[in-house]
Amino acid sequence: MTRVVNLRRGHQYDVYIGRAGNGQDGYFGNPFPLAPDYDRERVVSLYRDYFAKRILTDAEFKSRVERLRGKALG
Repeated sequence: MTRVVNLRRGHQYDVYIGRAGNGQDGYFGNPFPLAPDYDRERVVSLYRDYFAKRILTDAEFKSRVERLRGKALG
């Protein structure tokens, strides 16, 4: 079963899915930061659209997403 865990609470994970930083590449991270004109709801909506488009147009991205099955995502 694939599951998402909270890094801030120290949970162990197999694959990092956040933004780049702290030595992480951020390959799966949301490229849309929170900003005065981008609240959390808007940022999540933008990422959903971005993710769906990449799945359809980027074979490498799709392959890497498929390999997340059964992993703990942090």
